[in-house]
Amino acid sequence: MASEFSDSAAPFCFVGCNTGKTDSSPTPVEYHRAVLSYFDILFKVYLSYHPSGPFCGTISSKKKKKMMYLTTRNAEFDRHEIQIYEEVAKMPPFQRRTLVLIGAQGVGRRSLKNRFIVLNPTRFGTTVPFTSRKPREDEKDGQAYKFVSRSEMEADIKAGKYLEHGEYEGNLYGTKIDSILEVVQTGRTCILDVNPQALKVLRTSEFMPYVVFIAAPELETLRAMHKAVVDAGIATKLLTDSDLKKTVDESARIQRAYNHYFDLIIVNDNLDKAFEKLQTAIEKLRMEPQWVPISWVY
Repeated sequence: MASEFSDSAAPFCFVGCNTGKTDSSPTPVEYHRAVLSYFDILFKVYLSYHPSGPFCGTISSKKKKKMMYLTTRNAEFDRHEIQIYEEVAKMPPFQRRTLVLIGAQGVGRRSLKNRFIVLNPTRFGTTVPFTSRKPREDEKDGQAYKFVSRSEMEADIKAGKYLEHGEYEGNLYGTKIDSILEVVQTGRTCILDVNPQALKVLRTSEFMPYVVFIAAPELETLRAMHKAVVDAGIATKLLTDSDLKKTVDESARIQRAYNHYFDLIIVNDNLDKAFEKLQTAIEKLRMEPQWVPISWVY
């Protein structure tokens, strides 16, 4: 009987320390070493909470607190995920359906997204967010926002039709999943700047995302960049050092928790250079073979 890890098997990607490097199919020995390493990690974690070991001492009669997996708190569970490897397949060059920009607030994701769309509107597009807010006199439905009733929006949220949603000053705002597919169906890549929790929904063959993490630079660099845009009149709100430090800290937290989702990491210490790096990476997708999750293929 042929081994399931023969040369004809699909390639595997061992995510070792999140290097992102891919290898050929593992041998049975390599596979079992990875599995044993995984259980070794779990056992060490267990011992850190139960120093006496699983077979020592008496069984406590105290009631244990039941912990349920709540989707509203999935970010907490994400931080404790352990990913050993992911099975991948090598594909010819192709255009990704979505370009997903992840990062802390204020790192320049929206500026990068808008520049791509303005320079090449026939190739890139984005969604129009929905809101339950009443339109202002100078607002037209479908331009900056799509206006719907609160009851309709609540029903669609309950039905799982929104990728993400939130409430601000008593009004609901959100990105509808169908609006992403509408852009894709026109032959364009849909650019999204969303919360990292949305990656669990997007990382499928339906959306085929290229996920880019826009990392914050060091605090001093971020301070200088912010001062430059304020002096130029591009931004009117002056952020404090505390605000800027929150951006740097949040950027680091996101990278630690979601690093295994990222195809590319760009430190935005200069918007023009960050745009050039992102543009180069997108062009490579159309010219060079790509490694993608095997679930996208079969």
